[in-house]
Amino acid sequence: MSPQTNHRVVAIAGPPGSGKTALMTALAEQLQDVTTLFLDGFETPASLLSSIELARWLKAGARFDDFTVAGLGEALTALKAGQAAVEPVSGRRVLPADLVLFEMPFGRAYTPTAGLIDFLVWLDTPLDIALARNVLVWEDRAAQRPRPWLVRYMKDYLAVTRAVLAAQRATVTPDADLVLDGLAPPGEAAQKLLQVLQVRGLIQTGTGT
Repeated sequence: MSPQTNHRVVAIAGPPGSGKTALMTALAEQLQDVTTLFLDGFETPASLLSSIELARWLKAGARFDDFTVAGLGEALTALKAGQAAVEPVSGRRVLPADLVLFEMPFGRAYTPTAGLIDFLVWLDTPLDIALARNVLVWEDRAAQRPRPWLVRYMKDYLAVTRAVLAAQRATVTPDADLVLDGLAPPGEAAQKLLQVLQVRGLIQTGTGT
């Protein structure tokens, strides 16, 4: 639990395609004083590694602290203090709010932001479902994900990516405050999370924070 403050951070973790963005959108639609911060808005070294490098990382212990996400800790610290932040890759300016929804696949396994998280959700989605969702999205954006890229991704997925995602689940879920069903409709999952946050005193009863 982070130090007492009026600005709370709820982190949403899960594999790619688990529904993190959909859940955050559903939550934001039901809350008044809320802002969102996305790991995708920062340069993440893990996404730049080759399959061989990822395999070495797994063999070395799969420590998320091995990756340095420049500016992420500083951005979340600013929002926690009620100050604006910027996602450097997207260029999006993130305004402060009482509740910060933080898309963070590493959960509390990344030391620079672990102590700033007040509540951690793991969105538990079967890996085959998450992969299928991603493929469907990529097919809708064929110009961005050409077929040769997709074939190469699938080969890497079979060789190492699935093992990386299994390591993510094994590392992140033990520290989660709540595990949600990734197959549930986003609105339904959001309602369940809101109820728990109200009980924990992280948001006020009813809508808003």
